[in-house]
This record gives sequence, structure tokens and C-alpha cells, in this order.
Amino acid sequence: MTMPYSPSRAVYEGNDAATRFPFGFKVWDASQLVVTLTSPDGATTEASGWTADIGASGGEIVYRHEAAPLPAGWKLAVTRNMPFTQEVNLVSASRFDPQVIEDALDQATAERQQVKEMLVRAVILPATSSETPQDVVQAVYAARDEAQNAGSAAQAAKTAAGQSAAQAAASAAGASAAIAAATATAVTAATAQADRAQSAANAAEAAAEAAADDARQAVAAEIGKASSEADRAQSEADRAQMEANRAQSLANVGPADADKLGFVKIGKGIAVTEEGTISVTPIDVATPEKAGIVKPGTGTIITGEGELSVSYWDAFPPFVPIPVWGVKFGGSDGRRAIMPGETSAREDWILCDGGNNGKGDAVPNLTGRALLGASISYVAGTTGGSANHNHTVSGSVGATTLTTEQLAYHAHYYTGVYERYTGDSGGFLEYLATGATTGAAGANYAHTHSLSAATNTVTNLMPYYALNFVIKII
Repeated sequence: MTMPYSPSRAVYEGNDAATRFPFGFKVWDASQLVVTLTSPDGATTEASGWTADIGASGGEIVYRHEAAPLPAGWKLAVTRNMPFTQEVNLVSASRFDPQVIEDALDQATAERQQVKEMLVRAVILPATSSETPQDVVQAVYAARDEAQNAGSAAQAAKTAAGQSAAQAAASAAGASAAIAAATATAVTAATAQADRAQSAANAAEAAAEAAADDARQAVAAEIGKASSEADRAQSEADRAQMEANRAQSLANVGPADADKLGFVKIGKGIAVTEEGTISVTPIDVATPEKAGIVKPGTGTIITGEGELSVSYWDAFPPFVPIPVWGVKFGGSDGRRAIMPGETSAREDWILCDGGNNGKGDAVPNLTGRALLGASISYVAGTTGGSANHNHTVSGSVGATTLTTEQLAYHAHYYTGVYERYTGDSGGFLEYLATGATTGAAGANYAHTHSLSAATNTVTNLMPYYALNFVIKII
């Protein structure tokens, strides 16, 4: 529940009848109350022997003065007497009881309301004042006493003057006519003295009124300042109430998870002190055996906002040729790379053109070349290959019919068979064979075979896109 502002004081005047005195501000125990008595002569003391009936937002004091109701002319005041202590201990990562938080905030608000009520009755000096409140009070009392003394002196002078005039008049009535003139003179002098005394009394009374007005104005100014301070205290109370409402909201939040915000349990290496301060165990530099702080390396920096930023060209490893789109060149020898998006040449990045790297060595010459993985047949660092190649033609021709003259000179041997009849009627048929050679032919004339073919230079290149190769040197 909320706790609206209520004055932390209830004042009553005795009437010879009342013994119960209600109050409308919240307290939690009778020890948080003070009952004060002021007698008719202005003496103030703390009352004793009273009891209290306490309710939800106030209560009632039961008091009898010397076994009787409070007499007329006496005053009784009931005020708060908060202990100004904080007994609630909230442990981190645990559930908070909203009622405990509510009671603590209400008691803190009651303390501020008590202070505000006291400030309304207090003398508050400007921040630049060198006086103390006691000095101001004593000065007001001194002015009051001086005015009272001046008034008393004027009244005494007036009374003395009146008595002198009466005595003079009595003397004049009983004196002879001879001294009538003297008596008249005395009366006139006494009257003048009385008038002067009256004037002095009036002046003293005016001075007393002026001093009283100054005192009232000073007190009114201090009361105005006290009211301002009270308003500021009320603003602080309102702000505290807002914080209480926020604390109430937080009390219902619960633990955080992947889908919603909430309370987070402190992990390893982090602790919360009793005062609510978060402390972190220092982390050493990381090693291969344990985690720790890591220092950013070459090309990596951490911004003021804690963001890790990488400079790609600074972080890239050296001695690795890479093709870069949009690179330009300048620098000390016109061969230093101006990377895309930059305006200055990087002296540690150089074109792979076979030239000097500025450190006594030559960079690889990758102009017009593609990279080939090294092997036994292709030793690292060697070059070869060609952009073009030629074709060699070889093969056989078709059949050619030779003339007799084109044949080698030669002859063919053959065997002939014929019949021969022997005897008369008793004879028989005989077959005989004989060999012979044909006439020679051929003149060994030469002959030719015709072959027609054409070759040309052919490119070896696949479809390509040319980029400049650059390499980082150290």
C-alpha cells in the first residue's frame, strides 16, 4: 500500500474532561511515539504513564494528568519518535518479500515526515550564514527582553511623573497665594517632564514593536525556508515511493531466462558484498593451460566501448600472395599497395612482380601467371608453362594403284603339265610336268604419296579474370 503525507504531530488543549487524544499518522509501535506536556507558565516536559492504542493509519493516546483529565491551560502534543535505523537485510539472488520492502519504505517515509514536521518548527539559517540557530534565538529573545525592559521603564517613568504632578498639585493647594506662581511653575515643569517621559515610553514601545516585527519577519523567513526544505523532503519521499514501486515490480520479476529479463545469479569469480557492491576476482593473463585476459594482437584493437575491431591488412599473415580486387599502387617505389577504401600506400604490401622487396630479396613474379602446387616434378620457386602451343602432324595416306612400270623388275616361275600316250592297244596314258618362267616385267619406277595438313598456334588459357597479386613483407 502507499503512504500519503500526514503531519507527524497532534496538539490538544486541556479542558478538564478529555483523557483520550487521537493521532492520524502511522506508527508501528508505541516506542515510536512521544507525548509532550506544556504547563500554563510555558514549561515543557515529556509526559509519562500514558498508553497507546495503535491502528492501521493512526491511533489514540490515553493519558490522565495526576489521575485526572488534562486541566484547562495545559497543552498536550503527540509526535513521532522513529528510531532512524534500517533493520531489513536483503540477500542477493534470493526472493524478496514485498511486505518487508513495503514496511521498510513506509518507515523511511515516516522518518522523513517526522523530520519535515520538526523543520516547520525549526529556525533554518541561509547556507552562507556564519550564525548558529542558537545565536538567532538568543538575539530574538534579547530583542524581546530589551523591548519589555524599555516598556517597563517608560511605564515607571510615566507613573513617577504622574505622582510628581499630583504631589505638586497638592502642595500648590495648601500653599499660600504668594507661592502660587512658583507652584504653577513647578506644575508646568512636572507636566513637561511627564510629557517627556511619555514620549520616551512611546519611543521605547515603538522600538519594541519594530524589534518584534523584525523578529517576526526573521522567523517567517526561516519558516519559509523550512517549508521549502519540507517540500524538498516531500519530493524525496515521492521519489522513494517510486523506488518502492519499482522494487515491488522487481520483486515479481523472477529469475532471468533465455526468453525474458529477470534476476541473474552471480557466477564464478563475481561476488556481492553486504553493502551491495559487486566485486570481481582479478583475472590473470591467459596461458595454454587456463583461461584469462588476452591481449589483442597485431591488427586488432579494443575501442573505448569495449568493441573488438580488426584491421584486416594489418592482421593478415605475411609471405602469402593474394589477389586483391581494386588495389592501386604508389608509395616509395610505385609498387606499394593502396588497398581498396584507403588513400595511402602500405609500405609492407608490395606487388608480386619479381622485383626487390626493399629488404634485399625478390618477391614472387606472378604477373601473367597462375599458381601451381609444388611437387618433385615442379620444385617450389620454379616457373614454366606457356600461354600458347603448336601441333605436329603425323599419320598414314590412303591406297595407291601402281602401274607396271612402277613395279620392281621381276619374273614369275610356273610349272606346266601335259599328256603322252604310249603303246598300241595295250598302251597307257602318261602325264608329264615341266617348269618354265614368264617373261620379266617392271621397271622400278619411283612413285609418291600425297598428304595435306595445316597447323597453327593455339592458346592454352582457360577463361580468366586478371587481378593483381600482392604480398605482405616484414
